[in-house]
Amino acid sequence: MSSIPLQTRLPRTCRISAIKQETEHVRTLTFEISLGARPGQFAMLWIPGVDEKPFSIAYDDGKHCKVTFFTIGALSQALAEKKVGDLVGVRGPFGTFYEWEKGQKLALLAGGYGAAPMYFVAKEAEKDRATLDVIVGARSKEHLLYLKELQSLSNTTLHIATDDGSQGFKGYNVQVLQSLIEEGKSFDQVFACGPEMMLKAVSDLTARHKIPSQLS
Repeated sequence: MSSIPLQTRLPRTCRISAIKQETEHVRTLTFEISLGARPGQFAMLWIPGVDEKPFSIAYDDGKHCKVTFFTIGALSQALAEKKVGDLVGVRGPFGTFYEWEKGQKLALLAGGYGAAPMYFVAKEAEKDRATLDVIVGARSKEHLLYLKELQSLSNTTLHIATDDGSQGFKGYNVQVLQSLIEEGKSFDQVFACGPEMMLKAVSDLTARHKIPSQLS
C-alpha cells in the first residue's frame, strides 16, 4: 500500500487566481490552494480529456501555490489557454525536496525555468538566515526568469549568465560557480535545477571540490 497520503494522491480541483506571462513561452499560474509543498517537489496537473503531467512547484506560501511552465506539448498549451478563475486538477506534492541547515552558505544554480524552484529555495532559506549565491543561466536575456524576485531577497547575491552574452557573464552558470570557488568562496552545499548537461557539469565540479550537492 502506498505511504503517500490519500489527499496527496487524489486530484483536487483548484482555481487559478493569477496568471503571469514570464517570457514569450513561459507562464506562471497561481492556484487558490496550498499543497504544503517544500522546495524541489512537484505537482501533477490534470486537464480532463487532455493529459496529466508533472510540473515543478515554483512557490507555496501556505495559502497559494505557483507553477511555472514552458509552453510545449498538448497539456502545457492547454494550461496556457486557461484564464483567471478557471479550474485545473492538481495532485501533490510529490518527490524529494532540498534540505539545508540554518546559517549555511549555499550556491543555487538555475538553468532556464529551473529558476522557479530555485527561487522557492532562496525564499525559504532566507528564513533560516542562509547566505546565498544564486546563479541564473539562460540562452539569452529574453529567457531569464525570476530576476526581480531574487533581487528582492536581502541574503542573496545574484549572478547572471547567458549563452550569447546579452546579459551578465557570457557562458554557462557552472562557469560562474567555478570562478567563485577559484576566487576562494566557500559553500556548504550547492543546489541546481536545470537541463541534464548542466546538472552533469555541476556534479563534476562539486565532486572535484568535495562540496555536497543536491541536483534535480
